Amino acid sequence: MMCANPTKPGVAGQLERVSGQVLYWGEWFEWMFPVMGLLRTGLCFGVIYLLFGRRLPKVLQASASPASQPLDPAQRRVLGLLLLGVALWASDELHHLAPVYVALTLVALYTLPGWGPLPFAQLRQVNFPFLFYIAALFSLGSALEASGLDRRFIGAHRWEGSALPQR
Repeated sequence: MMCANPTKPGVAGQLERVSGQVLYWGEWFEWMFPVMGLLRTGLCFGVIYLLFGRRLPKVLQASASPASQPLDPAQRRVLGLLLLGVALWASDELHHLAPVYVALTLVALYTLPGWGPLPFAQLRQVNFPFLFYIAALFSLGSALEASGLDRRFIGAHRWEGSALPQR
């Protein structure tokens, strides 16, 4: 899925910047699901079964499933927000919201006490200086790109075998 790791939205962002074509989550799903979704999932299940499945104790296989218990209110909120996110991602060709804005909204809703499952006590345990550090790194990268210093630096060094696209 496009939201499963950061490289896929990064590739989609590069495609949009270079060609002007916006790659929506629904399009990505349509193109990638048969191979990267079904085939890869089946292959993963097969490899896991071959490596570990035949050695699982019978006790683990016969244990009660946690799915048989009803969902508590926090779990229902998380499930509702997750389904809202998937619905917005799957219908992005209709509303034209970029997937990153949907993801940021979901993160905000998940971390807001009262909306998401995180109470204030757990929110206080988040390492905010690290998050600010990551945000500062992204800001510095954007500033270098906006100023053109990144291109001048790369252009000043002749990288062997490298073919950088020119703007």
